[in-house]
Amino acid sequence: PDIFDNLKTESAIGPALQSALTNFDFADVATGYFDLRGWASFADIVDGKVDARQPDDPAIVRVLVGMVMLSALQDAVQPPPYGSDINDMTKALAAKEQLVKHLRTQLMRGLPSDAEQKTLQQLKAQLKSGAVAMKVFTTAPLHGKTYIFHAPGNAFAERRAYVGSSNLTNAGFFKNLELNIDVTDNDATSKLAQWFTDRWDDHFSLTITAEIIE
Repeated sequence: PDIFDNLKTESAIGPALQSALTNFDFADVATGYFDLRGWASFADIVDGKVDARQPDDPAIVRVLVGMVMLSALQDAVQPPPYGSDINDMTKALAAKEQLVKHLRTQLMRGLPSDAEQKTLQQLKAQLKSGAVAMKVFTTAPLHGKTYIFHAPGNAFAERRAYVGSSNLTNAGFFKNLELNIDVTDNDATSKLAQWFTDRWDDHFSLTITAEIIE
């Protein structure tokens, strides 16, 4: 595999991910953290695919965020044990709302530039249209990062993935010393895709809508 560590221009993970998103049909992303400067690397590419998207098509990008949480909050969002009363579930849902507010704060941090305002509005429109789907994984602290690109029916490559340390942030894409590799083996990419789907479909993965940006 190739290594992407951001030490040199040619080994930066950001351009590799941008190229993959451009050339594949859609993508699944699992990331610990997410910010607007990171999303700016994808936003225009997603917009360029929107016109060709049919209403029943999957999201162009699905983003599963698993940010580090305070242990007390992490405990609160665990699924209640079988037989728990409604108060336990109510507490769990309230804790998940706190988690959404935490993500909103994270998303808005350092916002003021015109470029970031543009990216914010792009993300809002993309979430609203369904071109982008986002969830927060709450069943356990999700620290793993993977970027899985799909092109069903493509004779050359139906899937390509990247696995490593880079969050969906500008620093993770271009600045930090990271360690990521590309994955092209069919069996390996299929297993990564299933791993993502299992986390995405988890009952306690919380859907994030455009309202997070209000």
